Amino acid sequence: IGYGRKYTCASQLAFHLRRPYDVHGQNLLGLSGLQYGYWADLPRLAGKDAVVVVEGSAHLGAAEALLKRHFQAVEPAGTLEVPVGRRPLHPEPPLRFAFFRGRGYRPPAAGPDKP
Repeated sequence: IGYGRKYTCASQLAFHLRRPYDVHGQNLLGLSGLQYGYWADLPRLAGKDAVVVVEGSAHLGAAEALLKRHFQAVEPAGTLEVPVGRRPLHPEPPLRFAFFRGRGYRPPAAGPDKP
């Protein structure tokens, strides 16, 4: 599951892993995930485990709360910092990602993508 700004985190994962149907967006957590809402068969995913990638530290608290609602158990699994850009003046801050293991997925009753 990719969780972050809009749908970009999940899209980047799907592209680089070359497994678009194995990567899901934040719609699995009851949030809008644009086209990802059409790809996921939530009942089929019930009870499965997931690796969750959270983009940015600003989303971390909200993400952990959502994960705990939608998984039976949640375990932190590390962090990663990725440098961005090459501007010597006014450099961009690096992107930060946090990883979690979610065990025993519990789908939302009805999400915004699928009423």
